[in-house]
Amino acid sequence: KRYELAIDAYQALSKKDPKNASFLNTIGIAYLNLGNPQMAKKFFERSFKADKTYSSAVNNLGMIWYQQNNYRRAIREYQKAIAIDPGQAGTHANLGFAYYNTKKYPQAVAEFHKALEIDPQAFERNDRAGSMTQDRTVSNHGLFYFLMAREYAQFGDAEKCANFLRKSLDE
Repeated sequence: KRYELAIDAYQALSKKDPKNASFLNTIGIAYLNLGNPQMAKKFFERSFKADKTYSSAVNNLGMIWYQQNNYRRAIREYQKAIAIDPGQAGTHANLGFAYYNTKKYPQAVAEFHKALEIDPQAFERNDRAGSMTQDRTVSNHGLFYFLMAREYAQFGDAEKCANFLRKSLDE
């Protein structure tokens, strides 16, 4: 959580390797965590420009729009990131949350399902130290928990299904 120091360190590294998409993306994440989405966007765009195959930067651009409640733009960025690398569970989950918040529940469930197919632990952890940002805020927790219980039931995970059903009932 020492984001200012991280920015300084990665900017120094970036000066030595200005086309390193990972360094530029990490600077963007630090700015996003500092509450400066404009600077974050600048570095995510630079990261993608440096490496057109680096889907994390595109995912993170989607996160900027998601946090500004511009779900349509977020959806476009997440779809673009998935087109680049369809094997990222976090991007599928992010797209699912964006669909969920636009009340496109069938699309949301499909993306949550893809995320769980790729990584059964996709909803158990938050990759705060990784290269992709995630935001799991939803407008209707009860419905979300119910949909997740249904997904875990389809995967045969009775324990997680029951846990999400309890959460749904509590809401």
